[in-house]
Amino acid sequence: MQRFGRGQPTPVVPERGPSELRQLTHGFNQMVREVSQTESDRAVMLAGVAHDLKTPLARLRLRAEMMDDNKMREGVVRDVDSMAHIVDQFLVFAHDRPDGSEPAPVDEQCERVARSEPRLASKVSKSQKKRLRPEAL
Repeated sequence: MQRFGRGQPTPVVPERGPSELRQLTHGFNQMVREVSQTESDRAVMLAGVAHDLKTPLARLRLRAEMMDDNKMREGVVRDVDSMAHIVDQFLVFAHDRPDGSEPAPVDEQCERVARSEPRLASKVSKSQKKRLRPEAL
Protein backbone atom coordinates (compact mmCIF):
# COMPACT_ATOMS: atom_id res chain seq x y z
CA MET A 1 0.00 0.00 0.00
CA GLN A 2 2.88 2.38 0.63
CA ARG A 3 4.08 2.01 -2.97
CA PHE A 4 0.57 2.76 -4.23
CA GLY A 5 0.34 5.82 -1.97
CA ARG A 6 3.62 7.16 -3.39
CA GLY A 7 2.43 6.65 -6.97
CA GLN A 8 4.87 3.85 -7.66
CA PRO A 9 4.00 0.70 -9.63
CA THR A 10 2.20 -1.65 -7.30
CA PRO A 11 2.38 -5.44 -7.71
CA VAL A 12 -0.74 -7.53 -7.36
CA VAL A 13 -1.29 -8.54 -3.74
CA PRO A 14 -2.01 -12.26 -3.37
CA GLU A 15 -5.61 -12.93 -2.33
CA ARG A 16 -5.33 -15.37 0.55
CA GLY A 17 -6.43 -15.74 4.12
CA PRO A 18 -9.93 -15.41 5.59
CA SER A 19 -12.74 -14.43 3.19
CA GLU A 20 -12.88 -10.86 4.56
CA LEU A 21 -9.16 -10.40 3.88
CA ARG A 22 -9.50 -11.94 0.40
CA GLN A 23 -12.37 -9.53 -0.37
CA LEU A 24 -10.32 -6.58 0.89
CA THR A 25 -7.28 -7.68 -1.12
CA HIS A 26 -9.41 -8.24 -4.23
CA GLY A 27 -10.89 -4.75 -3.84
CA PHE A 28 -7.44 -3.25 -3.38
CA ASN A 29 -6.07 -5.00 -6.48
CA GLN A 30 -9.08 -3.85 -8.51
CA MET A 31 -8.63 -0.27 -7.27
CA VAL A 32 -4.94 -0.33 -8.25
CA ARG A 33 -5.85 -1.57 -11.75
CA GLU A 34 -8.56 1.07 -12.20
CA VAL A 35 -6.39 3.93 -10.95
CA SER A 36 -3.59 2.77 -13.23
CA GLN A 37 -5.95 2.63 -16.22
CA THR A 38 -7.36 6.07 -15.41
CA GLU A 39 -3.84 7.49 -15.16
CA SER A 40 -2.92 5.92 -18.49
CA ASP A 41 -6.09 7.29 -20.15
CA ARG A 42 -5.35 10.75 -18.75
CA ALA A 43 -1.80 10.69 -20.11
CA VAL A 44 -3.00 9.60 -23.57
CA MET A 45 -5.68 12.31 -23.62
CA LEU A 46 -3.28 15.07 -22.55
CA ALA A 47 -0.68 13.96 -25.07
CA GLY A 48 -3.29 13.80 -27.83
CA VAL A 49 -4.58 17.29 -27.11
CA ALA A 50 -1.05 18.67 -26.94
CA HIS A 51 -0.05 17.04 -30.23
CA ASP A 52 -3.26 18.26 -31.88
CA LEU A 53 -2.39 21.82 -30.88
CA LYS A 54 1.12 21.69 -32.34
CA THR A 55 0.01 21.82 -35.98
CA PRO A 56 -2.22 24.91 -35.68
CA LEU A 57 0.50 26.62 -33.63
CA ALA A 58 3.03 25.87 -36.36
CA ARG A 59 0.70 27.40 -38.97
CA LEU A 60 0.16 30.46 -36.78
CA ARG A 61 3.90 30.83 -36.33
CA LEU A 62 4.48 30.65 -40.09
CA ARG A 63 1.77 33.23 -40.76
CA ALA A 64 3.17 35.47 -38.05
CA GLU A 65 6.67 35.29 -39.53
CA MET A 66 5.23 36.59 -42.81
CA MET A 67 3.62 39.68 -41.28
CA ASP A 68 4.84 43.01 -42.61
CA ASP A 69 4.50 44.95 -39.35
CA ASN A 70 7.62 44.14 -37.26
CA LYS A 71 6.07 45.08 -33.91
CA MET A 72 2.92 43.06 -34.61
CA ARG A 73 4.97 40.10 -35.89
CA GLU A 74 7.20 40.05 -32.81
CA GLY A 75 4.18 40.16 -30.50
CA VAL A 76 2.36 37.34 -32.30
CA VAL A 77 5.52 35.21 -32.49
CA ARG A 78 6.08 35.74 -28.75
CA ASP A 79 2.47 34.69 -28.03
CA VAL A 80 2.74 31.60 -30.25
CA ASP A 81 6.04 30.68 -28.59
CA SER A 82 4.37 30.98 -25.17
CA MET A 83 1.53 28.70 -26.25
CA ALA A 84 4.00 26.21 -27.74
CA HIS A 85 5.86 26.16 -24.42
CA ILE A 86 2.60 25.37 -22.60
CA VAL A 87 1.90 22.54 -25.06
CA ASP A 88 5.41 21.17 -24.47
CA GLN A 89 4.79 21.27 -20.71
CA PHE A 90 1.60 19.25 -21.23
CA LEU A 91 3.59 16.65 -23.17
CA VAL A 92 6.21 16.42 -20.44
CA PHE A 93 3.49 16.08 -17.80
CA ALA A 94 1.54 13.50 -19.82
CA HIS A 95 4.56 11.30 -20.50
CA ASP A 96 6.65 12.11 -17.42
CA ARG A 97 9.47 12.94 -19.86
CA PRO A 98 10.26 15.55 -22.55
CA ASP A 99 8.93 15.12 -26.08
CA GLY A 100 11.50 13.00 -27.90
CA SER A 101 10.19 13.52 -31.41
CA GLU A 102 12.73 14.58 -34.01
CA PRO A 103 12.37 17.99 -35.71
CA ALA A 104 11.70 17.80 -39.43
CA PRO A 105 13.28 20.25 -41.91
CA VAL A 106 10.53 22.20 -43.62
CA ASP A 107 12.36 25.11 -45.28
CA GLU A 108 11.95 23.86 -48.85
CA GLN A 109 8.36 22.73 -48.32
CA CYS A 110 7.37 26.09 -46.83
CA GLU A 111 9.03 27.97 -49.65
CA ARG A 112 7.32 25.76 -52.27
CA VAL A 113 3.92 26.27 -50.64
CA ALA A 114 4.48 30.02 -50.33
CA ARG A 115 5.47 30.31 -54.00
CA SER A 116 2.49 28.24 -55.15
CA GLU A 117 0.03 30.41 -53.25
CA PRO A 118 -0.43 33.66 -55.26
CA ARG A 119 -1.35 35.79 -52.26
CA LEU A 120 1.77 34.60 -50.41
CA ALA A 121 4.23 34.54 -53.31
CA SER A 122 4.39 38.33 -53.49
CA LYS A 123 5.09 38.54 -49.75
CA VAL A 124 8.03 36.14 -49.77
CA SER A 125 10.89 38.53 -50.41
CA LYS A 126 14.55 37.81 -49.75
CA SER A 127 14.43 39.70 -46.46
CA GLN A 128 11.39 37.73 -45.32
CA LYS A 129 13.00 34.44 -46.28
CA LYS A 130 15.73 35.26 -43.79
CA ARG A 131 13.09 35.79 -41.10
CA LEU A 132 11.31 32.53 -41.80
CA ARG A 133 12.61 29.96 -39.38
CA PRO A 134 10.50 26.86 -39.96
CA GLU A 135 12.91 24.79 -37.88
CA ALA A 136 11.66 26.79 -34.87
CA LEU A 137 8.14 25.54 -35.56
